Amino acid sequence: MRSDYRTMPALYWNTAVEDPSLSANRMKTVEVHNAFGIDSLRVTDRPQPEPGPDEVLVKINSVSLNYRDLMVVKGVFFPDLSFPFIPTSDASGEVIAVGKQVTRFKKGDRVTTHFIQDWQKGPFEQDYLGDKYLATSLGVPGPGTLSEYISLPERSLVHTPVYLTDDEASTLPIAAVTAWQALTLKPLQKDQTLLVQGTGGVSIVALQFAKLFGARVIVLSSSALWEDCVEAGVITEFRSQKPGVERWEARTREAALGAKIRSSHLARP
Repeated sequence: MRSDYRTMPALYWNTAVEDPSLSANRMKTVEVHNAFGIDSLRVTDRPQPEPGPDEVLVKINSVSLNYRDLMVVKGVFFPDLSFPFIPTSDASGEVIAVGKQVTRFKKGDRVTTHFIQDWQKGPFEQDYLGDKYLATSLGVPGPGTLSEYISLPERSLVHTPVYLTDDEASTLPIAAVTAWQALTLKPLQKDQTLLVQGTGGVSIVALQFAKLFGARVIVLSSSALWEDCVEAGVITEFRSQKPGVERWEARTREAALGAKIRSSHLARP
């Protein structure tokens, strides 16, 4: 499952088409129904939420899927969850209503979710990997976004840049923030070499950031997706991890002209 809203098209509905059988305060949502696993996903009908005093009601237009979402649905992450629950964390949409205490958003604003709600600024802290992290991440244990509407505290949202579509913005909260944090904690420098493993969402974003920084990128992957990146001029070198390809470490160092490689085996939240 990749950071791509098209991965599970059978679960998507056209939110632009009104269902006359539903009242104005009802909505469709996708739930993990009564057991872990993809086969347990169901499109259901629920009451539309109302925003609390510090909350923002958002009409969801786009949802992206991360590997974490698959692990949640399968029960690998958070195996003690109660059913039913709504999965996925990354989404973009439009503000429909705001609570009385909300100051940062107004009706009509385009917004995108913020994965770890209590991480508002500064570098990522180790504390977020404990109870604080678990309690404030969207898409379990926090509310999931695979719904027509969701009501969230305003700290859970950011303004969507005008130059991004909802589809594009919805792919950024986990993959792009993870990659950016990894490459800026100890800033990647121009002419350094970055090694990324695989062609998943985090790696693909990391290599694009690295190119913006002026760094050289080597990708290790057996996926055919790297060919698209090569054609786009993003990847400068490629070394395969396919069975039978020996000494990839030495070949990678050779490709880096003997330079010290900054390995970016980026962990997913």
